[in-house]
Amino acid sequence: MLRRSSILFFSFLILSTACNNSTRSTIASEIKSRFDGHYVYPILSWAGKNPAEIGCIIEKHFDYRDSIFNCDHNNYINKGDPCVLTDAYYEGIQFPSTLTSKISPLIKDIGLSFENGSLQEIFVTFKDSIEKNKLEELFQLPKDKVKLPEDIMRIDYGDNIYSSDKPVDTNYTKWLTITAFEHISAPDMDCE
Repeated sequence: MLRRSSILFFSFLILSTACNNSTRSTIASEIKSRFDGHYVYPILSWAGKNPAEIGCIIEKHFDYRDSIFNCDHNNYINKGDPCVLTDAYYEGIQFPSTLTSKISPLIKDIGLSFENGSLQEIFVTFKDSIEKNKLEELFQLPKDKVKLPEDIMRIDYGDNIYSSDKPVDTNYTKWLTITAFEHISAPDMDCE
């Protein structure tokens, strides 16, 4: 008997192939399965994708069509520059706050940060504290942070030490950050 995580992994592979091929094939509108009264969602699969690919995923699975980054935006190429065309360099889709409950009612907000045409970081803020081990299951995160997928640099679900709104118990968290690659700013590029 296949474990639930195996079934979700195969569903994710089908979804990734369909989105990467930019086909409009019929895919189940939701690839979620029950988990402790909530749903499991492979948010990890978004890391490193471009804004149009993520817009297409959001369009196909959440019935939300972004006016710029959607399934019709084929062959997206970022034309920005961290020194001169900074707005274009950091352009990307933002996850609509009205859709967060479709991923999980536990989520307050999802932030996406793009650089040079790729999703650099995903920030998830929860409405309340959540157990870290449940967080791993909820988003299909690897339990061993040493064995991360090749397009993931770091996963942090600790708490901001400067926040006054953090759980007392260290087994709980209110934040999740998935980093695909390190942020590169204008000073890092020796912009003059």
